[in-house]
Parts: sequence; C-alpha cells; structure tokens
Amino acid sequence: MNIFLKNKNQLILIVVIFISLILFFTIWHPLYIYDTDDWTYISIQRQFYPTLKQYNPTKVLPETLYPFATKLGLILFYPIINDFIASMAIAYALVLSILITFYVFSYMNILKFLELKDKFSNSLIILTILLLHFLIFKENEYWFYGGSVNLIFNYTIPMLLNALIVNSVFLSDTNESLLIPSKKRFILTICIWLLVYLCINSNMWHSIILISCIGGKCLISLYLTLKELKDSAIRGLCKFGCANKCKILIIVCWLLTIGIESQGSRAKAVGDHTFFLMESIISFINSLQKIQTWFWLCSLCIFLLSMFILYGNKNDIRIIIKNVFYFEFISLSITIIYMILLGAKVNPSYLQAVNTMISWLFWIILIDVTSFCIIIWQYRQLVYTIPIIFLCMLIGLFFKTFKDNYMENCPPNIIKALDENIINQVKNEEKRGNNKVYVKVPKYNNESNWPIVISYGGDRISMSLYRLGVTKSYIRINLIADETINKEFGLE
Repeated sequence: MNIFLKNKNQLILIVVIFISLILFFTIWHPLYIYDTDDWTYISIQRQFYPTLKQYNPTKVLPETLYPFATKLGLILFYPIINDFIASMAIAYALVLSILITFYVFSYMNILKFLELKDKFSNSLIILTILLLHFLIFKENEYWFYGGSVNLIFNYTIPMLLNALIVNSVFLSDTNESLLIPSKKRFILTICIWLLVYLCINSNMWHSIILISCIGGKCLISLYLTLKELKDSAIRGLCKFGCANKCKILIIVCWLLTIGIESQGSRAKAVGDHTFFLMESIISFINSLQKIQTWFWLCSLCIFLLSMFILYGNKNDIRIIIKNVFYFEFISLSITIIYMILLGAKVNPSYLQAVNTMISWLFWIILIDVTSFCIIIWQYRQLVYTIPIIFLCMLIGLFFKTFKDNYMENCPPNIIKALDENIINQVKNEEKRGNNKVYVKVPKYNNESNWPIVISYGGDRISMSLYRLGVTKSYIRINLIADETINKEFGLE
C-alpha cells in the first residue's frame, strides 16, 4: 500500500479520478435501483461461503457486497438527505468509484516495471487509460456499463476486482512471496488471500481473469522448468510444484467453485445437455464488431511497432518483455477459449454483452499498455505525444452520450419517481392498517412484465422494504400492470 502514500502526485491523481467517477455515477448517470432483481438483491441474506442452498451458490462477492452497500447508504446518507432511493444510489456510486479508481491506478505497476519515471507523463497515461474505458465501445455503451445496478454488482465489480488483483499482485513474479504468510506481512497476506477468495467466488465469467493469469504463469513456469531439467521430467514437475504451490492451490479452489456452481439451482434452471459451440464462436466473433474500429487499428499498430523494437534490441530487457507478452497472450487465449466454452453451455448471447466482454478485453488493454510503454521506453521523445492523445480522447468524451444503468430506457429522474411511487403506495396502505396492498406498476410488452415481474416481484419488493426498515411489518404486495402509470410518467 506504500505505492499510494509515497508520492503526492499519485495521491492527487487518485483524488482526481475518484471525484470524476463520483460525479459521473451520482449526478450524470445515477445508480438507481429499478428492476425486480434489484429489489431482490439489495437485501438478500446469504452466507459468506459457497452453498447449494443459494440460487447462485458461489456468488459470494456480489451477493454480500450489494446488500452491504445498500445498508451503508442507509446508515451514512439517509439521515442526512432523507431520501431512500438516493441514499442507496450514492453508496453504490461510492463502492463502484473506489474500485474503478484503484483498478485504473493499478496500471501504474506496468509503467514502473518498464521504468517510465516521468511523473507527469505517467499520470496522463493513467488518465488516458481511464478515458479509453469510456470510448472503446461503439454507440453509447462503455466499460463500466452493466445494464442495471444488480448487473453492475454481479458483472462489472467482479471484473474490476479480478483485474485489480492481477495488476497489483500476480503480474509480477516477485510478488509470489506475498501469498506466503510471514511475521512482517501477515496481515497483508491474509488480505490478499481474502481478495483472491472473493475473486474466485464472484462470477464465472470474470473469475477467469485471475485464473487465466495464474494459469499463464504456471504454463510458462512449467515449460521453462522442464526445459531446464529435460533429463528428469519427475524432478522438473516436483520443482515446478514447489515453486508454484500457491498458484496451484488457487486453481484447484477455483475448479471446486466451478463444480459447486454447476450443481446450483441457477445452473440447473438455465443449463441442459445441449452444447452450442458453433453458435458461441459466432457470438464471440460478432462481439468484436461492438468495439470501435480505430481501437483495433491503433492496437495493431502499437503492437507491431513494439515487436519491431523488441526484435531490434539485443539487451536483457528484450527477453524480459518478450516473456511478458507470451504471458499476456497465453492468458488472453485461455480467457477467450474458456468464455466460448462457457457460452456454449450457458447461453451464447452472453458473449455479446459488454459486461462479459470486458473479461477478455482486459487482456487486450494490458497488451496495448505494455506495447505503448515499450515504444515510449525506446523513443523517449514520443512522451510529448501523450498530452495530445489525452486531449483527443477528452474531446471524444464530450461528443459521446452514455447509457444509464436501467433496463427501462428512460431518464434517471423518471426511474427514481417510479421507485418512489411504488414505495409511497405501500406506505400509504400501511398507514391505513392494511397488510395486503395492490400496487400499480408500468405495463410492459412481455409476458412476465419484465423489468417489474408481476408474478413474484411483489414478494421481492415487500421483503426488501421490510428488511431495510421502510415498512414496520411484512406487507403482502400484489403488483398490477397498469397503463395509466405509463401515461402518468410518460413511458412509451
């Protein structure tokens, strides 16, 4: 953690990133709950370990952090602003902004590894990486777009934590010792293992980031060890096992987690014996079209130029960086193959969702950052192009609009008003002494009335309102899809 305390410029950078994100997620694109899943998981109660008793057996991270953030908002902000929905939204923005800030800042490790020591340039590179996350996708989607608050906690946040741990701990081989407890860093090691545990038990689409990183490291280590001890494969395997025992343990734990998740209620509900491999491959290929063409062209150019620099260089740094590239491409390949196979089993359409694409895109960004740093390392005068690149991206940001994180395509103020309308209907009936309430909600053109499901949505809303102290007792809510609500709030 000393990396965040040693330099005043870095602290200023963290504050600038954090404040910018807080403003984005509270003022411009607030994170209001709305759909039935949001109402379900803001107050869900589950164990802090994998269990088949849960619908999602191993989603420990999202299903503990989401209700924790909800309670945090109600404890810290509700007494001040007296606004139930806004209090939770501020807490969600706070949690998301903190994770994004540390995730983006973790790329500083790569800059330090390649000995880029200009503080101002490094700060601009970090800010440019942040802007890239908002500009990489076509239309009005961006890296941190989830689709709903629930999906942000279930997909975006697991990705951020996995990528943060990779960049901070597992990117460097010298940090392997951090996994082994000692008197000097016992608390740090425990914290790292706790974060690893949460990464593994976060989301099957994003835990692969950590596992592909560790798997890539292990494959390279195994190859080098067997090459060194080619006369004795058994000795080579033993040496490899001793050197990578912590990584192997993490992989084994992850495989156990996958096994538990496959036996859960959700897996049995969505999965059967079909395997749509070709459809999954096609879906992955189609997902590439969601990314800006200029990004692919720039990525290709800087990668080729970095390769030209490496093969024209005869010093030790060439060997080190070549190994970094091998590791990144192996990890990228593992991630893509795994995601295609998972999509074939679960649903190929998942591969085209932004909140799942970011798993393999993380490795593309990492390769791009590494390539760009190599170019700057070789041609130091190109450091003066960094402010120009940053300015171009900043201008591009002002010409792009972004989706709000709601299933319903309408402004945030309308979403908040719809939430408050539901709550007010329930509270008014409770004041009259009724323990059974008929609540009118917008009517949608689908059988279940998603995003406000008529059949079970009332029970979910009622339970959350009771658990969070909005109602004094459990009120039985029956939802009624009514077009008058659509007209009242100007819904299409």
